[in-house]
Amino acid sequence: MCGPPAARCGSFVDTLWRDPGAAGELTRKRSLMMPAADDRTRTAGGDAGDLGLLFHRLNNQLGIILANAELLEAKSADEMARARAAQVVASVLDAMTTAREIRLRFRRRQTQPVRRRRSDPVPAAPHCQNIGQ
Repeated sequence: MCGPPAARCGSFVDTLWRDPGAAGELTRKRSLMMPAADDRTRTAGGDAGDLGLLFHRLNNQLGIILANAELLEAKSADEMARARAAQVVASVLDAMTTAREIRLRFRRRQTQPVRRRRSDPVPAAPHCQNIGQ
């Protein structure tokens, strides 16, 4: 086994597990090889699929932050650094829970029928719209 159980051999987390000082070099390499998230093309529509993709990307990014915070917590030499890393872990878990709740509420809203209020005008039937013109 080359690092933490969740890390693949040669991965970013595995390399940090073996050599925490390698973070700067790995980040530079990754930034050259991978485009920034803001450079990705986006569709102009407001589809539920677009929102689903954004939630997926958000969850992936939060997972990366969580993995790194857990790694820092496990490898920290002093108690103060461990406490800070534990706070980041707790905050990321809260953020993941919030993102999931937003996604579920949005999904419920999409599946519920639209309710009309009494004050809303009743739409005319399509076959009656041309009468009187």
